[in-house]
Amino acid sequence: MICKDDLRYTDDVIATLQSDNPSWYIARALNIHVDDVGYHFEEVRGLKHHGAIMVIEIEELSDYPTDLAWYSSRSVMQIGIELSKPWREVKEHCIEYGIVTKGRGRPRVRADFPTSPEWYAMRTSHQAADELQVSWKVMRRHINENGYKVRVVHKHKWPRDVRWYEERTATEIMTALNIPQNTVYGYLHKHGINSKYDEYRITWPTDPAWYASRTMHEIADDLNVNYTSARTYTWRHKLAYRKVRLDA
Repeated sequence: MICKDDLRYTDDVIATLQSDNPSWYIARALNIHVDDVGYHFEEVRGLKHHGAIMVIEIEELSDYPTDLAWYSSRSVMQIGIELSKPWREVKEHCIEYGIVTKGRGRPRVRADFPTSPEWYAMRTSHQAADELQVSWKVMRRHINENGYKVRVVHKHKWPRDVRWYEERTATEIMTALNIPQNTVYGYLHKHGINSKYDEYRITWPTDPAWYASRTMHEIADDLNVNYTSARTYTWRHKLAYRKVRLDA
């Protein structure tokens, strides 16, 4: 991955940065971090070029298509059927990379529900919902109304020692337990446990003069944050910063 200060602004790079592609696409095409896309975009804003938008090779996105128009003409459910993937995995993929899919329309509330209790006993409610292509709420209502028993997956084995959590960040807990981030935050909030602060959490200066003496890029560099975070914080708190005006 190319560091923020090492990217060369060739014609193709400028064309890619100024394109309408989402940030994740530009980051992959230029081999840079997605948080640096905003910084580089500001650097090349308004620059003329004669380059072409760089294209991502299909191998870079595993077995998912790279044509954004392909996604826009299909719903998440249709994509899952065509790629033989669970719709939840497809949804997470689209959210992660900012891909827009076709609206699913009115959700299905009816299906050819099996009548065999053994069929439900071999599946969790989520697995049954995926196979019948109905929402989880519809599946749970059907199971409860008909008294079926579904397979229950045991919950995660959370450590009982509170100090174990206090010595780790939420990211480290997620990695150690192999648990999704939202699940970790929910568990910590439910039990009133305070984890160790992540390193990216910083203390913003409170003196307005500190911001007024620096440009937006200098603020981001001094605080070791990306350009977008620095810009969002200053705008939210209505802080003035030094602006550099280029002579025409």
